[in-house]
Amino acid sequence: MTDYAIMAKRATGFWLGLVAVAFSLPATGDEQPLELAEEQVFKLAMAKVAPSVVRIETVGGLEQVGDVLTSTGPTTGVVVSESGDIITSSFNFLSQPASILVTLPDGQRFPAKQIANDKLRMLTLIRIEASQLPVPVAAPKQDIKVGEWSIALGRTYGGDTPSVSVGIISALERVWGKAIQTDAKISPVNYGGPLVDTSGRVQGILVPLSPTAQDDTAGVEWYDSGIGFAIPFEDVLRVVPLLQQGTDIVPGLMGISFRFPDAPGALAIIEKVRPGSPAAVAGLKVGDAIEAAQGKPATKVAQVRHIVGQLAAGEGLALGARRAGELQSFQLTLASRLEPFDVGYLGILPGVIDEAGRVTVRYVFPKGPADKAGIVAGDILTLPEQGGAGLRGVIRQTLAGTTVSVDVLRGVTPQQLKVDLGSLSKQSLAESLPPRHIAPVADDAGKGPKVGQFRANLSGFDQEYWAFVPDNYVPGGLYSLIVWLHPAGETGEKDLLAQWKGIAAQRGIILVGPQAERQITYASGDSKFIIEVTQEMLKTYSIAPHRVVLHGSGQGGLLAWFISQKERSLFAGLCNLPTQVPETLAFESDPDAVQSFWLYGSKGDPLSKRAATYAAELVKRKIPATFREIEYRPGEYLTSDEVERLAQWLEQLDAI
Repeated sequence: MTDYAIMAKRATGFWLGLVAVAFSLPATGDEQPLELAEEQVFKLAMAKVAPSVVRIETVGGLEQVGDVLTSTGPTTGVVVSESGDIITSSFNFLSQPASILVTLPDGQRFPAKQIANDKLRMLTLIRIEASQLPVPVAAPKQDIKVGEWSIALGRTYGGDTPSVSVGIISALERVWGKAIQTDAKISPVNYGGPLVDTSGRVQGILVPLSPTAQDDTAGVEWYDSGIGFAIPFEDVLRVVPLLQQGTDIVPGLMGISFRFPDAPGALAIIEKVRPGSPAAVAGLKVGDAIEAAQGKPATKVAQVRHIVGQLAAGEGLALGARRAGELQSFQLTLASRLEPFDVGYLGILPGVIDEAGRVTVRYVFPKGPADKAGIVAGDILTLPEQGGAGLRGVIRQTLAGTTVSVDVLRGVTPQQLKVDLGSLSKQSLAESLPPRHIAPVADDAGKGPKVGQFRANLSGFDQEYWAFVPDNYVPGGLYSLIVWLHPAGETGEKDLLAQWKGIAAQRGIILVGPQAERQITYASGDSKFIIEVTQEMLKTYSIAPHRVVLHGSGQGGLLAWFISQKERSLFAGLCNLPTQVPETLAFESDPDAVQSFWLYGSKGDPLSKRAATYAAELVKRKIPATFREIEYRPGEYLTSDEVERLAQWLEQLDAI
């Protein structure tokens, strides 16, 4: 028998002895205060589990992950197999350490290696070369009740005894059904340790979790707050065999979004179904109202999330959803990730769309899908059994690589052509694009909206905006709109208009510049003003919704990133002068709200490389993005050549 097994046996004997002592204590009277009886119970429970609680140390790695400093001190783990497998919190390895050391309660030290991660429950399995290790007993989930004692253990300091924090079970099935909640004080030092009941059974493994975030550090900010979470030990032991094989477990994804998902009591009505996702494959559609999940009633968003939040990728999900008054059943196999939707690309710019919805081709991109199929400028296109007005929508909902049939009218000869759709994210931009022709209309005695350069206010706001509308503005001409967000300390209006006035008149572009409330630098509260100014321009002027872009510099450029992410249906593109890019890339390909990006970098600027990497990552995610490195000095604007390129890019946002 190993020293460790002998120690575990002695600990069991010690525990039995303590039980005898506890039963021999008088139940009432001043000789035995209640506090002493409780203390004895806690000691009994701790002694029973202590041989299975180990100390974990990491060496090397990152000092900081995001905004969180990684811990350099020891943390805790729990033995889950006699042969050396230990479960702990994934938070303990955020630093990506070079090596891991495990110290057993008897002082023996072993090198450890990571075997697999459970990213659904934020757990990591590590392994040491040891044997006959004691595995603690799991408290059955059905026995865990709100209000009962919970004892949080950690082994981060020297000595024979683990650290202890006592509380109660304050809630069950928290964080979308995954966790037990306790008010025992939980800190990063005992993440990975056990939560124990008064019988010495392990209720759960302590981990940081958050109901509103899923990143690697989510929930850490609540440590020692009286809100702590533990994954039920029964659930941990259920997935250990899979982790032992080296298989990572990841959250299961459906590929749907709901209407008003964050509203209290919101019904689970599907607003979007991601093409190619498990939900799409199963046949779910926009407007379906979910009423059941895994055989349980689930009419609200929170109820669906509660059930799905416990499921991993590869697991099945049974849904009941009502469509047109009829309850239908759907079977999904949850995915580990949702592949970016590669939006289809025909390779044309549309011109006139007539009352019947037929699209006249204005321009065919050289060597694009339409060009290869034989479509030429002037052709009139429709899709079989589809209205021409829906040509863009149909193509953008169709996966790149799909072959579609297109009805083509050239002169008086109709024909049908097969086109192999390309990828919009790999669209080759035209080097020299002729300006759009905007047909003039009869002058209505100057009764149209205001044109030229002007300043205005918006009802309900103290700040103002400036705008420029070409003097030759034609109602119904479908203009482009540039929304300029200025750098700190200056509006940039003069330099911007000096370069844009001529091109704006030639190519049909309107500019608007919402100014910061403090007229120096934008604050987050300015977002509402910027959005409402944009919407006011859309109501007042004839603007193509596919050609509304944010254009920013410096601090205004950073705000442009934020707004473009939050208002995808309003802004079809973003163009920033050399500036910082966000820390986290949060954009995903969305066929219902396609966005394109035009990013500048400044030669010799360290930030330029990051912007180039950001643009490349956007393309990997099937999002159109262009990066250009230019000679640029802060306080200056683009050259006339760059403005011309930018104007042509803006027109090509119309591409189908």
